[in-house]
Amino acid sequence: MSFDAASLERAFAQQFVERRQLLKELRQYDDEKLLSLYEERKFLERRCNELHALHNGAVEGVCKLLKSRQGLLETAESNQEKLLGEIDGLEAKIAELQQQVADEKQQCHDAEQANEALQRKLEAVRPESHDKRTQEDATKDVPELKHKLDGVADEAEEATPEATDMAEPHKGTADQTPTSGEDIVELTKRLKM
Repeated sequence: MSFDAASLERAFAQQFVERRQLLKELRQYDDEKLLSLYEERKFLERRCNELHALHNGAVEGVCKLLKSRQGLLETAESNQEKLLGEIDGLEAKIAELQQQVADEKQQCHDAEQANEALQRKLEAVRPESHDKRTQEDATKDVPELKHKLDGVADEAEEATPEATDMAEPHKGTADQTPTSGEDIVELTKRLKM
């Protein structure tokens, strides 16, 4: 089988065109692929930056939370110490108040006992003081009794000699000041008769 030069040239030209078209298609495919890869790279880079920023923000947030937690723990410990101190102070105050209440109860008990003792003494002394007051009241009435006796004697003198004789003993008795409560009581009875 024989090939002429023109046929070979056309065949080579056809192959060249086909290869060139293939290369062109390959180059276009590569360009599209490269462009796609470039877009993907840009997306991944942007995504990585976002993730990196999120990571940094998360780390910063965790650090802030840890610092805040540490501050809260320190504040809680400080408040706990203050509260414990206040509780100790309140317990001491309660103990002091309980002691004061016990002392006041004891004082009230002692005062009640002293009051009962005074009541007993007062009840024991009351009859004596009553008798003394009766005698003193009777002694205060002596001038009035003397005046009444003198009046009776004067009326008896003006009435009859017999009445005068009867009134003389009373007049003498009126001049004599009673010296005891019994004399005063007796004198009062005689006036009422």
